Amino acid sequence: MAKLCSAALAQVWRERVERQPGSGLGIEAFCRQEGVSPASFYEWKKRLRRPAAGKPPAAFAAVTIVGNPPSAERIEIELPQGIVLRLPPGVELRAALAAVLQAVSAGEG
Repeated sequence: MAKLCSAALAQVWRERVERQPGSGLGIEAFCRQEGVSPASFYEWKKRLRRPAAGKPPAAFAAVTIVGNPPSAERIEIELPQGIVLRLPPGVELRAALAAVLQAVSAGEG
């Protein structure tokens, strides 16, 4: 039962943390509106960023690669977090992405 309550509470906070940027309010004003403390908001935001033990990060989406771009072109991949992955000319796209995803899932990224 405690696990269910914990999961429900995490879902409430996940939705709250996701709603804040679109609210047009700063974190303090948003927390006042929601009736929660900014300290709790920051703690939950931090907690929700960490993957649960033994589970892969939920931030990944399925990616389909169709063909392979010409090897003479540099490839840039922009991720939602503001991270830009720049691949030099001549790199094999599938191998590069597989290596990046493996490093990130292993906690090296």
